[in-house]
Amino acid sequence: MNKHEFCKQIVQTVDNCRSLDKMTDDEIAVAIGSLISPLAPKDLKRFADWGMPEHQTTTDKCWE
Repeated sequence: MNKHEFCKQIVQTVDNCRSLDKMTDDEIAVAIGSLISPLAPKDLKRFADWGMPEHQTTTDKCWE
C-alpha cells in the first residue's frame, strides 16, 4: 500500500464511522488508532515532543 492509498483508507474510515455508525470524534479516533497501530514511529522521543505543548507526552505514553 502506498501513502496515498493509506490516506484514502483513513478518510474512508472517518466517513463510514460518521455516516454509517454515527460515531463520536473520540470513537472515530479509536477506530483510526486501530488502523494505524502497526505503524510505530521510528523516533519515539521526537514523536512524543511533536505538536502543541498540550499534545506532547512522554516516550512511554506516545504510542499507547
